[in-house]
Amino acid sequence: MNSRKGRLPVLALLAAVIAAALNPAGRAGRNGIVAGVGEEIELDPIGRRRYFFRVVEVDEERGEVKLDLAERWYPGWPHYLPKEDKFKYFNLGLLGATALYGLLFWDYGTSSFRFGSEGWFGADTDYGGTDKVGHAWTTYLLCNVFNAIYRHWGYEPEEAALRGTLSGLGMVTVVEVGDGFSRAHGFSWEDQLANFVGAGMAYLRLRVPEVARVADFRMEWIPSPSLRYGRRSDWVTDYSGYKFLLAFKPEGIFDTGHPAMRLLEFHLGYYTRGFLSPDHHYFDEKRRVVYAGVGINVTSLLEMTVGTDAGRVFDYIQVPYTYLPVRKSWTTPQTRRR
Repeated sequence: MNSRKGRLPVLALLAAVIAAALNPAGRAGRNGIVAGVGEEIELDPIGRRRYFFRVVEVDEERGEVKLDLAERWYPGWPHYLPKEDKFKYFNLGLLGATALYGLLFWDYGTSSFRFGSEGWFGADTDYGGTDKVGHAWTTYLLCNVFNAIYRHWGYEPEEAALRGTLSGLGMVTVVEVGDGFSRAHGFSWEDQLANFVGAGMAYLRLRVPEVARVADFRMEWIPSPSLRYGRRSDWVTDYSGYKFLLAFKPEGIFDTGHPAMRLLEFHLGYYTRGFLSPDHHYFDEKRRVVYAGVGINVTSLLEMTVGTDAGRVFDYIQVPYTYLPVRKSWTTPQTRRR
């Protein structure tokens, strides 16, 4: 999430649109997977076309299926494309759309390439470092989303993890390079390093399943007063409403199977308040806050109560008011503006 221009969440939207265009829909079969009666399965592609047949009978003892050979069909473009072509076109479209959007709306091309330094977590920075953690989280999220898309297209876990990580990192890198050609911003090594951290965390999580069982990287958002009361309208850069945290799940380590252990988790997080100009109406000081807490694992709670993991969205999003924190703050006085 780029604090100055709120661009990285827009990237997630661009990715979703292009993925929807390339993602198999409707009656997309599953290559090499035995389906139930009435479902469709895909046989080996014939040339560049992926053919599908409806299952009319299943012999579970032999592990065989009987197909309705009279109903052979294939999906239209681009769903019949081999996964390698889909990967190529998807990423070309993704990067091209990001660059084009930047040229149209983010003042790319208004300057020769230059660098700009923003600092890290100091009180004298524009956002106290929350924007840098936001960069890492957004890159982390994009890498995981792309991994899921590539797994759906048939890539093996290891290759999907690598390709997903490279796609996510490539997308945010295009933004930073575009900033280098922007009159207002410049290429920020701090932003790009934060992007690398997020991509590295995502790849580690995807390649080492034990990491995903033990820890999540999450974002929490409660709209700030300036957003709630109409002094600002950009929710993307609402840094006085965001928190970022690592959630550690002891059940992933001890594997006890006990419901209480499944629900328990520990948090370590960071956030800032009062750094943006509209926030001066509601905060007498700039605050940088590190906190630790104990909370409830919402994904496990849903699994235990209603039988769903909600697509594991709460591995990435923290539900407010589901934990008890202990905070350590650093404050800097500021003049309150009316």
